[in-house]
Amino acid sequence: METINEVPNHLEKVPLRHFPKLPASTKLVIGSNSITGKDLNCLYDHTCLSWPPAERERTLLQKNEILILPCFPMEKWTRRDYLPWLYPNVKFSSYAFILMPICSNHHWIHLVASVSKKTVLVLDPLGHQHPDIEHKWGEYMYTREKYIPEGLEKWSSEHQAVSRQRDGNSCGVFVLMYAEAILCNVNVQIMRQCQVAIYRRYIKQELMDGTKEEDDVCQIPFCRKPKSGIWTQCQDCSIWVHLQCSNNNRRKVSKEDHICLLCVWREECKLGC
Repeated sequence: METINEVPNHLEKVPLRHFPKLPASTKLVIGSNSITGKDLNCLYDHTCLSWPPAERERTLLQKNEILILPCFPMEKWTRRDYLPWLYPNVKFSSYAFILMPICSNHHWIHLVASVSKKTVLVLDPLGHQHPDIEHKWGEYMYTREKYIPEGLEKWSSEHQAVSRQRDGNSCGVFVLMYAEAILCNVNVQIMRQCQVAIYRRYIKQELMDGTKEEDDVCQIPFCRKPKSGIWTQCQDCSIWVHLQCSNNNRRKVSKEDHICLLCVWREECKLGC
């Protein structure tokens, strides 16, 4: 049976190569997204992923029938604020699945919405149920329907058994493994702890094969601005971004003290603005 294989059948023909660790400051471009050497080095064994899986899923799982949302909106949803991130220019009904990795108390889980069945479930590597998150998805879609009618206002919860995480550092990898299984139309239960080490290598190889080194890369997810322009370094987290991708209007700082949009967003979530 496939569930006892060391490598899932849909991955066993992928030859894996060795990649040395990269300098943490290395900047790489994957399509229109950016990644650093520090991000990639998290894929070595026994290391927790330090970056949200959404953008890596977007790179690894390039299929038109799957929409991958970032984890950011969940912070707003916890305060019943559903108006931001409505994606008015995205037709949700044209996708088979909508995936959303979520970091809950420093633990990665995966929301999976089947558009055709209008069902939502949360895959947790620890096997826990999350009816609260499923409910928030339903409220978000109900709110979105008022502004962007697509006939997607009613959703029901569904449950799916998973093979559980057996260590304390592979939840992010499991989230990517679940997404891979959904993409390949196989049962998520086949993705097990014994496959984590190999899958880490597989993820890194897929990312490295699609990257090129680049100095002028804005590190804000979803940035589509040209490489040219004025750049600034975030005074909170030290990443380099376009000046347009920083915002110092909401904080009492000097004109030279720029804060990237990610840090602004983190502070807003923390303050409950």
